[in-house]
Amino acid sequence: MVHPDLISLGKHTYYMPDAANIGVYVSGTDAYLIDSGRDRDAAKRVLRLLRASGLKLGGIINTHSHADHIGGNAYLQRQTGCPIWAPEREAYFITCPELEPAFLYGGFPHGGITGKLLMAKPSRVTAVFQPPGSIEETPLQTLHLPGHSISMAGILTPDGVCFTADAFIPQDLLERHRIPFLYDVKTALETLEHLRRVEASCFLPSHGQPAEEITEAAEANRRRILEVTEVLLKLMRQPVSPDDLFKLTVEHFGIMLNHVTYILMRSCINSFISYLLNENRCTLSYTSNSALITGDVL
Repeated sequence: MVHPDLISLGKHTYYMPDAANIGVYVSGTDAYLIDSGRDRDAAKRVLRLLRASGLKLGGIINTHSHADHIGGNAYLQRQTGCPIWAPEREAYFITCPELEPAFLYGGFPHGGITGKLLMAKPSRVTAVFQPPGSIEETPLQTLHLPGHSISMAGILTPDGVCFTADAFIPQDLLERHRIPFLYDVKTALETLEHLRRVEASCFLPSHGQPAEEITEAAEANRRRILEVTEVLLKLMRQPVSPDDLFKLTVEHFGIMLNHVTYILMRSCINSFISYLLNENRCTLSYTSNSALITGDVL
């Protein structure tokens, strides 16, 4: 019998609520995890629950490489020798997690951004996959859900449960964080539209509660993304430096900064600027000592 702390989502699908939910799919006496939580403590807890249920860890499927999704990898792999599957381009960051803070920061990362919130312990990806499609040696299917990260995957279990990773965040978290973290704004919008067409009996985001349908939450995320682009365009009506644009944007949305939120928001707003540049809705020019961004005034 599966431990009651693993919450049932379907006949063979469960999850352990955590800061980043850990999915569990049971196949015989094997349990496959969808992500491993944010740290060693989450990993120890889910392994204890599996063993109490008489289950063996058959492997971990990482939806993407952010630290709160792979933080338990190293402990679980060390304890069990389990395989780890991940999207190919995400695997580089899982194997070499120091790339994540460096990538976000745009240079060698300082000590304030190399804690477990942004940099997990390294683990070995034993097989990569290219979503969409099946995951070799498992009964699970993948969905291609990029946008939040470079090649994020969703996971669909045989009993119709869809793990949506960070393709959207619930509305309460959207109000708390104000700007959803995105790597590629255009593909994030496409992913939200794609999710509306996914047929599943239940959807579970990595941060939040399960739901039978996600139309309202996906639409709220879409509206917030468009709101951010409109705010940026208004702030660009007169030429503005990237530094000033960042400052004005976080002030507009009331975002409090620290080491971690600063580089996350800086990276995210840069992604919004790239989106607007690629859509020809703003221009980037240079003076002798500064860069200036100007929005489309049409």
